[in-house]
Amino acid sequence: MIKIDDNFFLTADTYNVILNENKINKETGKEYSIILGYYTDVTSALQGLLRKKMKRTIASGESMTLEQAIEKFEKIEKEITDVSKNF
Repeated sequence: MIKIDDNFFLTADTYNVILNENKINKETGKEYSIILGYYTDVTSALQGLLRKKMKRTIASGESMTLEQAIEKFEKIEKEITDVSKNF
């Protein structure tokens, strides 16, 4: 397992790098994980995480200008780029 941050981590099987997300069950408080996607390599998995985080930002319903959205996307991209320097 490769931890990306508190919420996301990578695992692998014979053919794929797997992007996972930690979740907490609201009723029981127990932590579990879900698979977000299968990728051919770590770089692709991190790019997939970048796309997912950007889409979640848009889908959050938060009202923002284009400039504010670009700033948020750049921040997300920097966080993932910093993590990817280790690979």
